[in-house]
Amino acid sequence: MKKIAIIGIGPRGLSALESLLQALSEQQKQAEIILFETAADPGAGRIWNINQPSTNWLNISERDLKSLDGRPGITYKNIQLPAFPSYKNWTTVNTNPLEPDYFPPRNKIGLYFKQRYETLSAPLLQHGVAKLINSKITNIEKTEAGFSLKDQNENAFYADEVLLTVGHQRTEHSGQLKKWIQHAESNKDLIIVDKPYPVRHLTASPKIAPQTKVALRGFGLAMIDIMRALTIGRGAHFKIEDKETLQCSYHPTERVPKKIIPFSLDGKPMIPKPINEKIDSRFVPSKAQYQQFSDALTKVTSGEQKVDNIDFFKEAAANLSEEIYREHFLPKDSTLTKNDIKSVIINWLTDEDYKHDLLFNYEGATQKTIEAYLKMATGKAPISLDYCVGQVWRHCHDIIFDAFSYAEIEEDILVKAIALYDRMKRYSFGPPVESMQQMLALIKADVLSLDFVNNPDIAQVPQGWQFSMGKETITTPVLVNCVLDAPQLLKVDTPLIKNLLTNDLIAPVHSKLGIETNENASVLTSEENQIPTLSVLGRLAKGSVLGVDSISACFGERVQQWGDDVSRRI
Repeated sequence: MKKIAIIGIGPRGLSALESLLQALSEQQKQAEIILFETAADPGAGRIWNINQPSTNWLNISERDLKSLDGRPGITYKNIQLPAFPSYKNWTTVNTNPLEPDYFPPRNKIGLYFKQRYETLSAPLLQHGVAKLINSKITNIEKTEAGFSLKDQNENAFYADEVLLTVGHQRTEHSGQLKKWIQHAESNKDLIIVDKPYPVRHLTASPKIAPQTKVALRGFGLAMIDIMRALTIGRGAHFKIEDKETLQCSYHPTERVPKKIIPFSLDGKPMIPKPINEKIDSRFVPSKAQYQQFSDALTKVTSGEQKVDNIDFFKEAAANLSEEIYREHFLPKDSTLTKNDIKSVIINWLTDEDYKHDLLFNYEGATQKTIEAYLKMATGKAPISLDYCVGQVWRHCHDIIFDAFSYAEIEEDILVKAIALYDRMKRYSFGPPVESMQQMLALIKADVLSLDFVNNPDIAQVPQGWQFSMGKETITTPVLVNCVLDAPQLLKVDTPLIKNLLTNDLIAPVHSKLGIETNENASVLTSEENQIPTLSVLGRLAKGSVLGVDSISACFGERVQQWGDDVSRRI
């Protein structure tokens, strides 16, 4: 009987297991299944572990999680594997379009994934159909018969098929971060945290005292979680003062640090999502608009039309966004034509610093920027064109993911398209309104300082790290890296991935991207539809696929296709 190994049992590994069992059942085939996971909560994995603090929020509202379908019942080897409900039926989802969207803590969705896994795995493990091994695979070698796997203790395993769903992988530190780590190691009074999660080292650390100043590298979603860990996680709380906008006040405790100082390369904040369904509904394209956008992209990414730049991507986004902006948000006294608005959008997608009256003008005032976008997100101010484009883009994620996955375009064009997609994340992956209201409350309480947020000069001094902007300086003994590692294959610094590269079992799509795979997730070094086959799903395949970080992609058609093809191969 063929052996199939799934390495990494987070949500995507769970989905792969479900898809495999469904395919084996339908095709009346059998296999021995080996699952490898080191986290305490298989199904949830490390990112969604159920014991993390509730200060780590999901960046998807429960309203949007309504699309997370359940699992049908499966009969495999005469074993009844029970169905599991959709997220919507597992919990109570707010259906009032006027109420603020609810963004659950990550431990809640982690509990959903854990329970979903346990109801599936319990009968499998009981009947010996599958094995769960709490071990970290560090090397994989291909032999004539299959794959030889070894863990960190040199224990050996064998498999005919291997699927990697290992999620976030550590990458090499930048030269700057290496110097900062060395600086902290040479002085016992300094603290540097080189990765944001888990946050318990910040909530429990006795070295963070009431007079401590903490610097946070990065100004994105992870920084917001760390901001909450340093405040709510150390006993403080936020009080909602306005239920309509979620404006809040901050109430500290003596365990909270004196200052929190975020810094980044450009100082531009994340842009909040619309507060509720009513406001958000105006950014949703019609079915016809979705189709036109999809057709414009796939005409190029399918290879039907050849291009030498990403103007087609900008043009498609501009056509769609212009229609929605003109219908819902263009001032009535405006004399701008359709082509005028399209031109502004294309210029802005080309240059984020492009200026126009329809676009919000940053002018370097970060607090005013946060306040302005919060008013837009809560319906208290007119919508700027850039905010509209960003929210329309968010509703088109699935189309963009499909179009640019296994795209038949030049590598350099693909890299530029992904760079534009990543740039738009500040809008399309923006945080909840409440997160930005909490940030604003901390700014007004003089706890969170934006004085050094925009590319400050940084010097190492005996007391820690000295930040300078103009005449302003501040020194912090604690520095937290809140920048998550990008899925850039050639910079990954974990034994498994480095050994796979050394063994010529994987190769990158491009030097700046992840592993090159076929549409059935098998790596290109494998002989397609032949055993043994190595496959990859998830972040490490960025470039071959897009949308690698979304929950919807974990349970999407790519995973189902992998299960179907594995079953056919065996």
